[in-house]
Amino acid sequence: MLIVMIPLFLPKILLLLLSVTVFLPLITPHQSRLDLFQQPAHPVCLLLLLAVLPLHIRLILLIFDAHLTRSEVVLQLDFKTMWLMAWNH
Repeated sequence: MLIVMIPLFLPKILLLLLSVTVFLPLITPHQSRLDLFQQPAHPVCLLLLLAVLPLHIRLILLIFDAHLTRSEVVLQLDFKTMWLMAWNH
């Protein structure tokens, strides 16, 4: 079933890879990736990352938790969103 669904997710997977490989280094271009979240970020890059963050969470849920019901997905999405918000502060 997952192999059948991969072509449907290909544009989203490409967007995910693009955002990780392009947008993240743009935040701090002269820093190592270990220092990425310790430096102030450029506002435009932050907006781009926030724009694709829900897509990342949904894509991860769809690929790894495809067997979950809709209510379980909503609960997991809420939990992961809260965890991400807590991790970023």
